[in-house]
Amino acid sequence: MKTGILNRCLNVNRATSPIPHFPVFSVLSALPLKRLPPCFWVTVPLGLPSRLESYFKGGLSFPFTASSSLGGYPLRVRVLGTSSGWPYPRIGCRCPICSSRDPRDKRLRPSILVEGVLVDAGPDIYHQFVRFNVEEVEAIVLTHAHPDHVLGLNDLTPRKVASMGKATLYASEETWNVVCSSRILSNLGFKWMLFPSSSFEVGSLTFTPIRVVHAEGVETFAFKIEDGSSSLLYAPDFLEIPPGGREVCVGVDVAFLDGSTLRTPPSPLRERFGHLGIYDAVRVARELGVGRVFFTHIGHSTAPHAVLEEMLRKEGSLFHVAYDGLELKI
Repeated sequence: MKTGILNRCLNVNRATSPIPHFPVFSVLSALPLKRLPPCFWVTVPLGLPSRLESYFKGGLSFPFTASSSLGGYPLRVRVLGTSSGWPYPRIGCRCPICSSRDPRDKRLRPSILVEGVLVDAGPDIYHQFVRFNVEEVEAIVLTHAHPDHVLGLNDLTPRKVASMGKATLYASEETWNVVCSSRILSNLGFKWMLFPSSSFEVGSLTFTPIRVVHAEGVETFAFKIEDGSSSLLYAPDFLEIPPGGREVCVGVDVAFLDGSTLRTPPSPLRERFGHLGIYDAVRVARELGVGRVFFTHIGHSTAPHAVLEEMLRKEGSLFHVAYDGLELKI
């Protein structure tokens, strides 16, 4: 597969790169690979010509389809969005985050793509699919029913996107009832399944739902995602992981954790706010023995990306800040 060849030849370490990567793959995959001179594979990793580089600053953009079986390849994760409830920059705001020129501070609502499975579909999902050239997904899995995680379902309905007719929507019973009761999201036309309290299979992936404490009255789940050799924890919104859930999370390779605030507010505000602070999440990650941590759902009251990275560097090399377009191979 051409994209696989290109990925191996370029061999970019996206997990540690300080800048988002440009969409060279959609252009390169159209080239006749067998006819390329040997020097091509030497010059590509060194960077594109400046005019092409300027043109491709929109972000990584090679076709990504619904195949969740890569036959020996690492588990691929693409981060589609990393903001909290509202995207950045916010209209009219001149705070350090919203006035930052760092492209990593331009954030859309939180969502990730794990192989061909989409986790959450916020209001920005149409623009995220277009930006990253996502053509179809095998399934959609929802963490909870807050607007920044479900409102994009209307843009993915099979009534509007023919390829979504193949996708199955997985949600808890409470989340599905909220979606169905909404005038905006009712009658979407998805095939759907209520996921069980235990693990369930989506293609070659195993999802284990972990009920977490988040906002009052909103049933919320994190997910442990495995492919047989690698494991990922996705917990973008949580105040607490109960003891039973913590046992499931022990020793995962990579965790995406809630980055809504630097410090957890005191009670009773903490229960209404529903988000664990970054510094407390660092402690939780150490207790769980997580391999690497990427904070997502970055809050407006935190700091610009570069400042957050510098703060986390003092906590150790395993802590990072996710950004829109980040791609990991686990």
